[in-house]
Amino acid sequence: MLAGDLSFLIGEKILFDTGERGDWLLENIKSLKVDIDKIEVIIISHDHWDHTGGLWVLLEKKRFKVYGLKKV
Repeated sequence: MLAGDLSFLIGEKILFDTGERGDWLLENIKSLKVDIDKIEVIIISHDHWDHTGGLWVLLEKKRFKVYGLKKV
């Protein structure tokens, strides 16, 4: 069962927002059989916890190019 979250995988290489919680994001990635090594870019839409909560968990796994608005 997937947990609710605010993140979207665009193709295989771009993750748009990282959702509320890193553990949910990692579980959803696993459930959907997404290869985290194929993700190259993370885009953060804005600085709200429900869009950035999983960022640090992902950055502990590997390096990504991370983009966001000026205030993010």
